[in-house]
Amino acid sequence: MSCINSSQVTVLEQINSGSTRVILGSKSPRRSELLYQVIPDFEVRSVEYAELYSEDLQGGDIAIYLSQLKSAAFAEAESNAMLITADTIVWMNDRIYEK
Repeated sequence: MSCINSSQVTVLEQINSGSTRVILGSKSPRRSELLYQVIPDFEVRSVEYAELYSEDLQGGDIAIYLSQLKSAAFAEAESNAMLITADTIVWMNDRIYEK
């Protein structure tokens, strides 16, 4: 069972009141489907960016870094909008398996 704290309620209230727009920075149908279950009113946008990362990064740090790159590519995101980006990698036996 999950517990919702007061800051999460405030964000949901802002979204539901229309004062905060939500932008999903992903073309992934699965991510859209998952987000729709929580926030049915959002905009889907995508940007092109180079998925390059340092060889020093490993595992989940690669996905976090790539997600941050994707967020940075959305330079025009409005201040009253919540931008959601994510990245998924397959990491097994200390190596990444590319898409």
